[in-house]
Amino acid sequence: MLASYLPLFLAIPVAIFLLIAPGFITYNLILQPGKKDGQKGQPELSLAEHVFWTIALSLMLDSWVGLVLASFGVFSAGALLAVMAIWTVVGGVGLWRLGYKLPKLARIQFSRENLTGWLLALLIAGTTILFYLAQHETVVGAQDSGVYYISGVNIARTGTLIIEDPLLPTIGKQDSRNYPLLLQGMPGGVGRFLFVDFQRLPGYYVMDNLEGLNAGKVIPQFFHLYPTVLAIGYSLFGPYGALAVTPFLGILAVFAVYLTTRRLFPGKRGEWIALLAGLLLSLNGVQVWFARQTLWETMGEFLTFTGLYAFILMVRPKEGAETPAPTGDGGVGRLGGFGAGVAFGLLGLAHASQAPIMLGLIVPYLLWMRLSRRWAAPQWWLVAPFGLLLLQMVLHIRIFALAYWEGIFHNKIGDYRSILHFIIPAAVAGFLVILVLDAMPGRVRAVESWLGKRWLWISGGLAAIVAFYFIYNYFFRIYYVGTDGRSRPYEYLLSWQSYIGAPTSLGPERNLLRLGWYFSPLGILVAILGMAALLFRKLNTRTALFLALSLIVSYTFIDENYTQEGYIYSLRRYVNVTVPAFSIFIAYALLAVLPDVTKWAEFMFSRWFGRKLVYAQAAGPNAANIAFAITQTPLENSSPVESANGLPLVITSSNRGYKVGLGLGLILTAGMCMFLVWTNRTIYTLAEYGPGTNAPGMVKQMENLAGKFGPKDIIIFSGDRDTDGKPATTLTYMFNRPAFVLTQAPKPDELALILADWEKQGYTIKAMLGPDGGRFAPTGYELKLDTEVNLNFHQFETLPTQKPYNTQENELTYGLYRVQKQQSGGYGGGQGTVNSPQGWSIQIGKQDYAAMVRGFYGLEFEKDNSPYRWTGQQGVLRVPCFDTSRPTRLQITLDPGVNRPAKLGPLTLSISLGNDIWQPLTPLNTLTIQPEIQTYTLDLATNSSVSCKPGASSLILGLDVNKTWQPAKFGLGNDQRDLGIKLLKVKINQ
Repeated sequence: MLASYLPLFLAIPVAIFLLIAPGFITYNLILQPGKKDGQKGQPELSLAEHVFWTIALSLMLDSWVGLVLASFGVFSAGALLAVMAIWTVVGGVGLWRLGYKLPKLARIQFSRENLTGWLLALLIAGTTILFYLAQHETVVGAQDSGVYYISGVNIARTGTLIIEDPLLPTIGKQDSRNYPLLLQGMPGGVGRFLFVDFQRLPGYYVMDNLEGLNAGKVIPQFFHLYPTVLAIGYSLFGPYGALAVTPFLGILAVFAVYLTTRRLFPGKRGEWIALLAGLLLSLNGVQVWFARQTLWETMGEFLTFTGLYAFILMVRPKEGAETPAPTGDGGVGRLGGFGAGVAFGLLGLAHASQAPIMLGLIVPYLLWMRLSRRWAAPQWWLVAPFGLLLLQMVLHIRIFALAYWEGIFHNKIGDYRSILHFIIPAAVAGFLVILVLDAMPGRVRAVESWLGKRWLWISGGLAAIVAFYFIYNYFFRIYYVGTDGRSRPYEYLLSWQSYIGAPTSLGPERNLLRLGWYFSPLGILVAILGMAALLFRKLNTRTALFLALSLIVSYTFIDENYTQEGYIYSLRRYVNVTVPAFSIFIAYALLAVLPDVTKWAEFMFSRWFGRKLVYAQAAGPNAANIAFAITQTPLENSSPVESANGLPLVITSSNRGYKVGLGLGLILTAGMCMFLVWTNRTIYTLAEYGPGTNAPGMVKQMENLAGKFGPKDIIIFSGDRDTDGKPATTLTYMFNRPAFVLTQAPKPDELALILADWEKQGYTIKAMLGPDGGRFAPTGYELKLDTEVNLNFHQFETLPTQKPYNTQENELTYGLYRVQKQQSGGYGGGQGTVNSPQGWSIQIGKQDYAAMVRGFYGLEFEKDNSPYRWTGQQGVLRVPCFDTSRPTRLQITLDPGVNRPAKLGPLTLSISLGNDIWQPLTPLNTLTIQPEIQTYTLDLATNSSVSCKPGASSLILGLDVNKTWQPAKFGLGNDQRDLGIKLLKVKINQ
């Protein structure tokens, strides 16, 4: 038995080695000194940095190679590992020829000097446990996370990005009116997307408008770097391996945020700031949630902060008492340039929004390097991979993602087209200005000198503007905007409880308030303090890109979220930049700003009481920076510390104020961590779509569902359109069981033509019917119930106007039917026959799927466990064919609902009959409904105008109430449905 698993046990370590080795090889090749470096040995990077770069470069290379292979349609685990093996051998030979030797492993010792290294290891270990504690199983479609996951599985299964669908041409060759029957329209309506008209299933575009129907080609939406990473996980470790990819990316993101923070704040104090930033980020509910969701943002966070960290390495810290420059050769600059170029370039392949942002920041930086004559080798190492990856992004958009990219920027493209007459001359003028400036480097240096002399005022002004903006958004803006457009801002917002998760109203002006639910009001205030202080005290070449990116992205999505507002899903927009940046700002404020503020307060107190004031001139190129200090000892006994702009100053050795501030910071740190742990405890332990009370996780449920179908089965879903795509997408692209969603009530003859063509190709048709399952009734076919299918979703509650907290169990229930040529004349709903003594009857909640055409809500239960369904304004029911020229008795059991307010007046129900949902129904009778459950009997008069059409198996029964009501409007909970009447049972006999 063990021998049969031995190849697998051997293969997994080999595969992992081949995936990691290229990063190790590439990292060390870049760091090796060349002839021009003139130095020996490797630059001094910490052990943590060595480990990070080995893993990070491996992941970036693996994902890029995987995407290239998938773009050519040849992706597989074997092909990827073969490419990595070749690079390992070639790169290894190169290292050997450069004289590289593996470093000796030092003995691990616990000491005060390496305490932060041990704490970092504990941080990463704790983060790993937290992110994997309750894995989400987001493997169903009709949502972004499911589309990403299933797209990755499809890449692993087929080896290509473009999906060949042999069933689409069958739809395409029919009349164009048939297209919407089994295809879905695009969000925003017709014309919103220029290069795609329909979706095969939610998130899966039929390529090239309607031409894709004939070609049978489908492309998943989004860019495809992240799905490729999921495909690697799936290829190596199966369905759960793909789910494990995002938590792994989340761990690396925390690691990258730590290293970025460590480089932003050199010195011993920076080590603790970095550790606290990583801890706050790991405990944040938003970070934990999206580190388990199969969404691109966590990968974007990893790439963003890897790029920022690399950029700081490339820029290199200035010399100073607390900011020693890294020693060694020029490898650090090369590594930083290459890492930044690759990370920022891959961001462009991860999501459509990233390339414009990064171009808007990187291009000005490169222009400044050129104009100031500072361009050197590190800039070439940045621009080469960055430019090549941007070129690949353009090709990727043109070949695979044009429809998606155009849809994302549709409105912006229109806006820019309208002002092309201004943009083109401005671009030409800007180019000419750059040429002139390039010819006058002295002028550029003069401008730099002018800015340097006024930098304290500039940075102070920026800090004031940013602090005002965030304070205004958090405390004032929300009160000047009407609640839900009704100009009643105090209805929800006057209560301070809104700041900790109590109900608020929708609107982008409340985005920062919602984000604050996961930081606490104190956390937001401290973040604003840290942000403003960092701008004022440390705005320089090392911090500029981090601050610019953080502020631009945060402003963009705080001002307008561009997605559903409210519940935790909308906060994905803040994952890749804002949440980690706020964590850094908080850590900096708690461990650096507060101690310095209390030290300054000590100075002011001492000054007021006549203590001696000493001015100390800052060393370095910026002589305008002056610091003050209190001294009670000779100046020569004072100690050097960091100044406002990172330059060495001399101040006194008195640390009383500093210690008070540090103690306050540590107390607030403990409180912040306690807040995060307590308020996020539900998130920590919830596995979205994971095992629930009565069902396994969604992976197992979908495997069981797929097992009910054969490879030649086609499944038609007819239920709730918004939820049918969940199982249909998974069956189609994860398990190769083609499924379609019936998006509207079709004409029976049109649908029958498509089914007949599929049957000629050797397929068997099956139907999954839900609440609106009665829409599916093709002419000449009948339905035979095989079984009932229940899909249980263990989910976080979705509250649009307040912070979600509770978990909930949701269920999708379907009847699984065989669709076959008509034989008995029945349509598959109810029991018995109309012309038998017992008649035909249907009990709501018992095999009623084929009867519900439209206008019925989900199944509910009375206290005695008897099932019922509410109707809306009109409930349309399918009943079997009967001879309308003969006397017929209709019995219908109804309940107006015990909570229906009496002031609504009498409830009446109009009953009508028809032979087709596309035709007006013929009125039969009107009932006045009594205030209790009652069975009403109608003897229907003969009516020759209503009869079943040839090949049809059912008639249409309409139930129309005179007035609906919403329980929420009468103080009866949060139910905002328009309710008509409860339907319990229908019986017909002749």
